[in-house]
Amino acid sequence: MGARPLFLYAGFIIEEGFLIEDLERILQDMREETEKTGIMVVTGDTKIMPRGQLNGVIINTSGIGELLYRGLSASNLNVEDRIIVTGTVGDHGACILAEREGIGFELDIPSDCASLWEILKKVLDSGAEIHAMRDPTRGGLAAVLNEWATASGTEIEILEYEIPVEGSVRGICELLGMEPTHLASEGRAVIAVKNGDEGTVLDSLRNHPLGKGARLIGSVTDGEGKRVILRSPYNTRRIMEPPSGELLPRIC
Repeated sequence: MGARPLFLYAGFIIEEGFLIEDLERILQDMREETEKTGIMVVTGDTKIMPRGQLNGVIINTSGIGELLYRGLSASNLNVEDRIIVTGTVGDHGACILAEREGIGFELDIPSDCASLWEILKKVLDSGAEIHAMRDPTRGGLAAVLNEWATASGTEIEILEYEIPVEGSVRGICELLGMEPTHLASEGRAVIAVKNGDEGTVLDSLRNHPLGKGARLIGSVTDGEGKRVILRSPYNTRRIMEPPSGELLPRIC
């Protein structure tokens, strides 16, 4: 992150018999999203696989952008930095999980998929000092925070009760024995900002519909280092473990 998206490659691997109407719907959705950000699809490729060798369609993308904000890095966290999330976590992973487990009609869990550039540009232009920024996709919020703590050699303390989680997402996680912080979010960002600048970042985010649910969830401390601590509403502390084993649901 920290770069303005410019050009995109999109490759399609399509199963024989995949409906043209469904492909057209996918392409229309892609067109609408690229128009929001001004990014251009400049090249791509298409391959057809025999029926039964994959489930419908696989799309892979790669992009090129213009770097606008230098210095963003997982190893750039400092003691007293504040940690912000731009909205509820785990929505996309829970949505996919509900559909695959056949309970999508019982729980209303919309995906959080969205283009982030519009709100992140507001953050980068706000004058706040940003040290790290990432989308919590593979491995969710827990993976991002543990990566930052390890790379920076710091301890991060997160207020468990400040992590925004939709009730339906919490419900499916309790039902299936999963952690919301391990589920992917495709339209959210996690931001580490210099102490004192968190108000500026939150104001920038909350002025946009995608950032209405932005929340300050914790800070970098001078603890033992290289770990993430969850503080409960009862003031007890436990380690936020990173995801392990096969991540479910597999989405990328």
